[in-house]
Amino acid sequence: MESNRKDGFVFKQPRTDDERRTAARILVERLHYRIPVALDPVDRRAEKAFAAWPERIYIIGRDGRVEAGQHQVVD
Repeated sequence: MESNRKDGFVFKQPRTDDERRTAARILVERLHYRIPVALDPVDRRAEKAFAAWPERIYIIGRDGRVEAGQHQVVD
């Protein structure tokens, strides 16, 4: 997206978990996130477990249980 390029938020697709963590750390620092951020490993196990395509939002409690979830159905 052009707006991402303008704002300096363009990254190559990470190939390792370390590359993914580095990209996430940069975004968290630049955007001043105040909430915890969880990363899906490059093997996409969370995406597979929660059917996170094209967009899903889940709130996971500290005990690891899903507290709330929302998803968008695309035709």
